[in-house]
Amino acid sequence: MENKYPSIPEQGKNLGKFAFEIVKRALANGGASLIVSEKVQRERIEICKKCPRYDDLQHRCTECGCHVGAKVRFALDSCPLNKWKESDRDWMGEEYEHILKNLDKEVPKNIPTEPIFPEPQEIGHRYEWNYKQWEWNGSEWKRLTD
Repeated sequence: MENKYPSIPEQGKNLGKFAFEIVKRALANGGASLIVSEKVQRERIEICKKCPRYDDLQHRCTECGCHVGAKVRFALDSCPLNKWKESDRDWMGEEYEHILKNLDKEVPKNIPTEPIFPEPQEIGHRYEWNYKQWEWNGSEWKRLTD
């Protein structure tokens, strides 16, 4: 059975209204909170996938015609069947601060802080590590860049 979508003019009208709302919200909020967190995106997409109006082959909603992967990302978007609503959560405030606080905790502890030089080939042999370059002068590695 072929899925029916809203007409192209209706899909265009939906997209136009949505684009207008994005611009309006961006101007009002200085651009903050337009995109929801990955967690909210996953929650929304799981709801969509369980809906009988979800087209699994095209990953689209047959109610509004939207591509679900794009639709679930925007804070001000909502399901046309009211299965999920706009998000007023401040992603920039909540998620961004969480990421910053936990950044050091997520860095593996076994990353070397100093280069482990290879056996030099010949004088002038160069080695790059962590965006810095060294050159073998015959007796030691000399750093070329800061």
